[in-house]
Amino acid sequence: MVLSSVISGNLSGFKGEKRLFGIKCDKLLFVLSSWISGFIVGPMHLAENNDNEDITDYVILTSNAGIGFTVFYIGYTLWNSILFGIILFVLQLLSSIILFTVGKRKSDFVLSNKKSSVINSVTDSVRTSTKSVLEMCGFTVFFSVIHKIVSVAFSIPAKGLFSNILSSLLDISRGTYASVQLEGRLACGFFTGFTLGFGGLCMCFQTFSVCRRAKLKKTVFVTKKLLQGVICGLGGAALVYFMDLAPVRSVILEVEDNNIISHSLVFALFTVSTIFCIKKHLKRKIISK
Repeated sequence: MVLSSVISGNLSGFKGEKRLFGIKCDKLLFVLSSWISGFIVGPMHLAENNDNEDITDYVILTSNAGIGFTVFYIGYTLWNSILFGIILFVLQLLSSIILFTVGKRKSDFVLSNKKSSVINSVTDSVRTSTKSVLEMCGFTVFFSVIHKIVSVAFSIPAKGLFSNILSSLLDISRGTYASVQLEGRLACGFFTGFTLGFGGLCMCFQTFSVCRRAKLKKTVFVTKKLLQGVICGLGGAALVYFMDLAPVRSVILEVEDNNIISHSLVFALFTVSTIFCIKKHLKRKIISK
């Protein structure tokens, strides 16, 4: 995220009025870098580098899962096919381009990012990325709790269609893992693609958080992401059928004894950082009053 932030924060793009897939040249490099880095980075810099213009269309365009998650986790780990992951990644990008082109307003805004030195870019990116990661972790924990509450309240089995639908709607990581646990191959392919295209409500709220000071039509964003999920879901099912793929039914995560200390340190760092952020926020609120 730090490297992506450094790149995205210093890209003014090509000059000129020409467009590629409806994307203006001055934003082309920015969009390409956001596709590589994945969620949050693109919308975060869009919110920071525009003058109160509606950024909904470009947020939809840049809100895609990164190439690492799509190709190596979904493609290789869950489906044992890197080619499947690559095609899904391309399909995800193409569907976002289609939604961007169809719904894009005629007017356009200009990125107002200012280039800075490499050292300043790195230090700023480390600060903002650390804060963003903490926020992302917070939303992930929150929606995990929501998933557990809903599952217990409605007695939803751990495996099955309803549990899969719930997981796919809430979180991309949980949803893609749950999608390969279904019985039918085509159903697995559809829910894998749907979860990837939609991204989950967790991703939506993470995006709303980093764009809270920008003009973003939240209902339009969620609706188009759901539509993108359906497109990717149908594409995923078609790929599974024509490529004759079967998902990996059991993905086991093992924790060795020598990793317990490092995991404890990470948890302690996260806890201390969270407490510090809450304390700073409350202090600012008290001073403002």
